[in-house]
Amino acid sequence: MIIFMYECESRDETTVDKSEKTITVYKVVHGHRLPPEPDPKINNSTLLGIDSNNNGVRDDVERWIYTRYDKHFPCKMVEVNVTIPATGKTVTGYKRICEDHEVPYHQIVREIAMQGARAAQIIIQEPERARETRAVFARAYNCSFYFQHTFSFPAPSKENNESVYLDHYIFGDEFKAVQFNTSRRSRAFAKYNMALGGGVYGNLSKNNGRDVCDFNATKLLRKNP
Repeated sequence: MIIFMYECESRDETTVDKSEKTITVYKVVHGHRLPPEPDPKINNSTLLGIDSNNNGVRDDVERWIYTRYDKHFPCKMVEVNVTIPATGKTVTGYKRICEDHEVPYHQIVREIAMQGARAAQIIIQEPERARETRAVFARAYNCSFYFQHTFSFPAPSKENNESVYLDHYIFGDEFKAVQFNTSRRSRAFAKYNMALGGGVYGNLSKNNGRDVCDFNATKLLRKNP
């Protein structure tokens, strides 16, 4: 078997079998080897789908994460003077300014999304145990919240001269549409939310927020995107 790995943004892996020799080409994005695109019919026939590399994330979701959070146009909020037409009074406002070239997302953004995808696989297996398993998804949410509001939008702070650009909630409708993409998965997630009804839940973070991340955020902050 001969295996080639390449870094590419759009091409997928191919497999060629000739004279009992298999050539497999894998897609590598930001140093991460993606799993093959699963057969949708097989992948969607079960609750948890296909996870060929056994990292806790469904293969199609993992591929979506590394595609969705590949590059972005950096934006920031800047103060501007705004004149109110009715009164002529000038007040301070904010305007979103975006750069005209794409840059890679920080690896931390992809790690946050992967943590949430792993958590999503756990909570839908036994939705009736939501009050026990909610902590898994809550950690992913709190990790995302920490970086979104501490290292990102609207005024990025920096550590080791780095900012982690994240101007939206990762686990919103876009994520849910991919993660819970079948009626069975969607129903399981709905049952999970119903089981949480009426509860009061506190913050899981004991330190600065990044302690709830399931990856070494401090180490990743020492690396360039």
